[in-house]
Order: sequence, then C-alpha cells, then structure tokens
Amino acid sequence: MRLLFWIPLSLIALYEATLDPRKNEFTKAWFEPNEEEDDDNPEYQDPEVVDEEDGLIISKVKFTELIAEFPNTALTPMQALETSWRSIVGRYTPFEIEVFGTIIVQLLTFYLPCAIYMSLPSLAPEFSTRHKLQKQEKQPTGEQIKDAFLVVMRNQLIALGLQFLTIYNERRKGYPSVFDHSPQLPTLTVFLRDLLIMLVAREMMFYYIHRLFHTKRLYPYIHKIHHRFTAPCALAAQYAHPFEHIVCNVTPIFLPGALMRSHILTFWVFLAAMLIETSTVHSGYDFWPHLAEKHDRHHEVFMWNYGASLDWFDWLHGTKEKATTKNGVEGGKQMKKD
Repeated sequence: MRLLFWIPLSLIALYEATLDPRKNEFTKAWFEPNEEEDDDNPEYQDPEVVDEEDGLIISKVKFTELIAEFPNTALTPMQALETSWRSIVGRYTPFEIEVFGTIIVQLLTFYLPCAIYMSLPSLAPEFSTRHKLQKQEKQPTGEQIKDAFLVVMRNQLIALGLQFLTIYNERRKGYPSVFDHSPQLPTLTVFLRDLLIMLVAREMMFYYIHRLFHTKRLYPYIHKIHHRFTAPCALAAQYAHPFEHIVCNVTPIFLPGALMRSHILTFWVFLAAMLIETSTVHSGYDFWPHLAEKHDRHHEVFMWNYGASLDWFDWLHGTKEKATTKNGVEGGKQMKKD
C-alpha cells in the first residue's frame, strides 16, 4: 500500500522540482546565493538573530578568534583506530567480534590472495609462465582446483564450528574470552612482543608436527592428502585431512596468542600475516625469494624444508635442502621420496 502512494508522490515531486520552473520559485529563492551588491549590506554581514523565548542572541565572536580558544581536535590515525575500536567493542559482544572478525580476516587475507595468484595464468599467461617454479605439465587441472576449493571450504567450516563451540562454552560457563577484547589498544611494545612470540612458537610447532605427519605411520593416512599437489597452487595451503588442518594449520597459529591472552587485534594481524604467507608459499610462484621456492621443493621431493616461513629448525635438524635441484633430480639420480 505504501508503494502505491510513494510512486505518484515521487512523480509529482519530480515534476514540481524540475519539469515546471514556474512552480519552484520558492525553492530557487531559498537556495540561490545573494547578489554581489548584497555582500556589503550590514544586514547580511551581521544579521540580528534573537531567540525571543530565552533572550539569546547569535555570537558576535569572529570565527578565527573562536577556533583559537580550542585545541586542535584532528585525530591521528592511531586515535582514529582506537575510536573506531571502542565503538565496535561498545556495540558488539566479544562472541560476535571474535567470530565475524575472524571470518572477515579469512576472506580478505586468504581467499583474496588465492584468487589473485590463481587468476594469473588467465590474466597474464606469459608473466605467469615466466615466474612459475615448476613445469606447466605438472600444474593442477581444473578438476583438482575444484576439489581443492571444496576441501578447503570443508576444513574452514570445521575450524569455524570448533571456534564457535569454544566461545559458546566460554559464555555458558562464564569464562572470559581467551583473547583480550578490551577497548584499549595494546602498546607498540606489547604488540611487537606478542607477534614475535607467536611467530617463533608457530614455527616450532609447525615444524615438529609436520615432521610427525611425514612418519610412515601417519603419512599414508593423513599427510598424503596434502601432497597430492606435487606442484601446489595457493588453495593447496589448506588442502588437507581435517585432523591435519586443525592440528598442523590452525593450532600453531591460534594457541600461542590464546595462551598469552593477546589482544584480539594482535591475533588478527598475526592470522592475516600467516594466511598471506601460506597462500604465497603454496602459490608456485617465485615472487618472494626463497619463500615459495623452498616449500614448493618440499611438495616436489617431500624430503626437505619442513619449516613454515623460517629456516631455523630445518637448519637445526639438517633438513634444509643443501643443493639446488630441478624436478627431483640431482647429479643425474632420481631422489627417493618418503
């Protein structure tokens, strides 16, 4: 019923405002500027405005004098960020912030880089071929990419479900969130300290769990799924058995910050960095020196480079690739895969 009234009234308003200039003299007079000769008229320069009820009159103080009485109220970027964060904390519950914020970070820092990397063969074929680490005949087919997308979606839904249940259980039992949701931003010192601890802890956990999944007892049943991509693409970063995804991909990123009860914004920054990193190292491109190349070699020959983004534990345990090889061949001999 409202729509029936809204349509004719809109047409009448349009006609009154634009199509019939004779009908809009009042509107024109209201919005048109004063004539130039009116600028010198004292009535326009200093209008007498009086509130008869309260006996108040308009201020006679010049604007330049008025603003001199007040400090500069412009916000710095950090102040603007803190103001926005305070508004979010005041408007939403920790449950809503943690769940939906994490989903947004996933979409922006995993799926977007994946889409960019995997669109390069179509958008810039020569550029893509020039920077690919492995031969074209080894690249995944369309069916494999479709399968990877479905497996990744399944894994992320499982991880999201576990996060949802964890937060729900915290609320039901009255426990605080594992992350700090306070309206105050962490100091730069605390922010950098937590990021460094998260990075080292994630690298250590990922290395040893990854090595464990390469043992003969676990590899055929769990980790072999991830190694179906001998020439990985960005989506292959989370193409894994659900158990491996939770234990090897999610836990090393989530657990360090949760144990320290880091600020949720710090955790999101670390999560975003790790998602961009893992999509890049599985992209199959050599854009970042030694970042994608070493993990691409791990997918190709299986026996070296178990670390994530750092070489520390590969160097410590002698699993860092010692010589540059091509397509699993060194010195004319085919390398044996685990």
